[in-house]
Amino acid sequence: LLTSFVVSRSSNFLYFNEVASPMQLEDGLVYFNFRLNKIWHIGNLFLNTALCLQHTDNEVLSIPTFFYHQQIKYTYDLMNEFVLSSSLNSYFFSKYYPDSFFPLTDVFHQQRTQESILQPFFSGDILLSKKDFSCGFIFNNLQNLFLSESYFIPQYILPKPTIRFSIKWGFVD
Repeated sequence: LLTSFVVSRSSNFLYFNEVASPMQLEDGLVYFNFRLNKIWHIGNLFLNTALCLQHTDNEVLSIPTFFYHQQIKYTYDLMNEFVLSSSLNSYFFSKYYPDSFFPLTDVFHQQRTQESILQPFFSGDILLSKKDFSCGFIFNNLQNLFLSESYFIPQYILPKPTIRFSIKWGFVD
């Protein structure tokens, strides 16, 4: 079990207000974060669970109070040090006021009229790996396969499920 507690104080915090105008916070901003993380290993199956509680003392920074992440990963050793792995990730967090996007100036700015919806997010992958190389497929926005609400807030529509081909190759100098 891994735990961490972070208290961060920021001065002169810069943000974009409701009309996308830059503002600087005159008072200090204090951010609290408490995180629990546990990894279970049962044979080739890994369960990674993370729970995060966070709070800020000023409403200019709207963040979810509660965040939960669960990863289920299965690995299988193939021949010649090749490993086949597959994982499913789920994310869930409490309601908060996410920033809105203002395309004219290309900035995210505050909005305090609509809270995010309570919705889980799912992603997954299937990878073939060996040492510093891996390739496979990454699946994003899987929640949209079975949920009718395909937006985070009504102005921020989530993309349809996507499949990406991934290649990671580490080079040694």
